[in-house]
Amino acid sequence: MKYIISSVLICFCTILGYSQSLAIYKEYLGLPTGEDLSGTTVDVYCDGDGDCYVLFIIENLTDETINMGLERHKIVEAEGSEDYLSFGMLIDPSESYSAGLVSPQNPFVPDLRVDLDTSSYGALYPYYKINTSIGCSQYRYYFTNEEGAAIDSVDVNFCSTLAIEEEAAYDISIYPNPAQNQITIEREEFGTEAQLLITDIAGKVVYKQLIQNQLKTTIDLSSLEKGMYSATLFDPLQNEQIFNTRLVLE
Repeated sequence: MKYIISSVLICFCTILGYSQSLAIYKEYLGLPTGEDLSGTTVDVYCDGDGDCYVLFIIENLTDETINMGLERHKIVEAEGSEDYLSFGMLIDPSESYSAGLVSPQNPFVPDLRVDLDTSSYGALYPYYKINTSIGCSQYRYYFTNEEGAAIDSVDVNFCSTLAIEEEAAYDISIYPNPAQNQITIEREEFGTEAQLLITDIAGKVVYKQLIQNQLKTTIDLSSLEKGMYSATLFDPLQNEQIFNTRLVLE
């Protein structure tokens, strides 16, 4: 894992010096959904090809038009990863910036600015790909006003769940599969704790638990709906995936 700390991070106290003028939401069917994500960290897990993406909708909470810009800062970057993004207005195709332009720069500042009034939404579409290794990257997206000052931000924690063969690294099994209300994680020999993540087909984490250093662990999944999931074990110390399998609940 390669750690890159931005040399010009804008302090959160700068943001706190302003009353909140933006709200940041995830998108669903072209509309903002869920809670305001301003100042929070959003976990996004990659698909089996190592692709991660999320669409944010930006809302103007003031009565005036905001000339909004964007800055992307790398907080932590996994080796073998790259990112690109689209930024602009939700009603139009946002301007896209390629990985060749975005990834080498820290910070990356798009040349596009948008006039965001109270009747329209802005859009940020970060796209991340991990090519050669398994791990997590954390990027921070600052939204700026016309003076270039940060007025809000959201962090995105991109984590790879690239599938590996169950027998390749550790002798681990998850059964029964298909399962109903519970599963058992069994490992012949393992010298550390592991983080279990269960994600749905959209990549959303629906269950997580720290697995202690023991040979068998029974997990109650009765709160989850029937369907297809991905069960992944990470080594929390090395930030590496050690096991991944498809899991069916019926």
